[in-house]
Amino acid sequence: MESKGASDFLEQAEKKGMILGLARMYALLEELSGPEKGLSFIHIAGTNGKGSVTAFLSSILTEAGYKVGGYYSPAVENRLEQYRICGNAVSGEEFESLREDVQAACERLKERGEEEPTLFEIETAIAFLYFKKNGCLPVLLETGCGGAEDATNVIEKPLVSVLTSISEDHIGLIGKDIYEIAKTKAGIIKPGSKAVVSCGNEITADVIKKAAEERGAELQIVDPLEIRDICCGLREQVFSYKSYEGLRIHLAGNHQIENAALAVEVCDALKEEGFVLSEDSIRNGLKKAFLPFRMEIVREEPLFLLDGAHNPEAVETLMASLKKELPGYRFLFIMGMLRDKDYRRVCELSAPVADRFFLVETEGNRRALRKETLKETLAGFAPKKDMSCTSVREAVFCALKAGKEMSSHGIQMCIVSFGSFSYLREVKECLKHMGDQ
Repeated sequence: MESKGASDFLEQAEKKGMILGLARMYALLEELSGPEKGLSFIHIAGTNGKGSVTAFLSSILTEAGYKVGGYYSPAVENRLEQYRICGNAVSGEEFESLREDVQAACERLKERGEEEPTLFEIETAIAFLYFKKNGCLPVLLETGCGGAEDATNVIEKPLVSVLTSISEDHIGLIGKDIYEIAKTKAGIIKPGSKAVVSCGNEITADVIKKAAEERGAELQIVDPLEIRDICCGLREQVFSYKSYEGLRIHLAGNHQIENAALAVEVCDALKEEGFVLSEDSIRNGLKKAFLPFRMEIVREEPLFLLDGAHNPEAVETLMASLKKELPGYRFLFIMGMLRDKDYRRVCELSAPVADRFFLVETEGNRRALRKETLKETLAGFAPKKDMSCTSVREAVFCALKAGKEMSSHGIQMCIVSFGSFSYLREVKECLKHMGDQ
């Protein structure tokens, strides 16, 4: 649990918002004596799939006996979950100690009249200190929202740069279109390094290939034609990739198969760097990997899923997965969005699939989209399908009540809560306290 001083310090930093650029980060790390130096990184960027690929790789490397550090962005369940070693989150006591070190460094910078770091820069510095202190090898390092000017891009040549699926998100902050966004994210590719990427679309693939060629980087691309023998399911999926037959994962959705194939491709690149990764380590690691809020089943009757789909590409993928994995089901959606996302397109994609929406607004989040705005937008695509709720708890209660009523009439029902990660953990907490009601 954070102290009052920690909360105040981090809340003040959060008020700066997201500001790209590396100058503040370089200054902060210099003040901390360069904790990022000497660490070996696998640097991961992309619009969707970063967390899943990181989870797959962490599980595989842990299975192989490595003391692997993982820096996840954004925080999903709580701040401590951002920092993991072999899948285990940092303790509150150790986080507090590291936070004090970084806060003291920030105060020294402020006293000298230098610009104060943003929240993400502070969180990233804490990650570097944590992994350095614990002697992690390697470190899985997720970018925030960008690439070239992301706070994580202060590292020197990584073991591997990884690019997951790229789509139009953070428009205006990291680029005005998909071309500029791909170019920004490809900024993590360092001269003479290895880069492993998912197949993507033609535009993003061309941008990444050009970036790799200009920097003399060795590029490996997931070949979708090599993904075969696919057997999908909510609780387990099976597929083969290249020489690996019958690989199993427990993250649901077709997109997770491509994420797993990307992780396998990264493992092959790591082997060339001297890592010892047996086929058993890869198989067992993929099978054991877990990440919350990725089509996570949190209740069986009625079936209740949580998913962090918060941009059009992710929502489109979620809708396709629901229709494929749950044919004949009808859906109730709990939805909360951030105002800087393309919520209009999200409404358009999800409206045809839903029987009804329960709309929420995350309290205390300055980026939260007002539920009234969401209601007005949704009305254009799904008239009379929506219900604004005064709280997340009310939304969960009403969705469960409606789901049980429909189930009592023999209708196969699934409740799906999706959108901003910021409210999903509250949904999970509500379900725990509601029990069987």
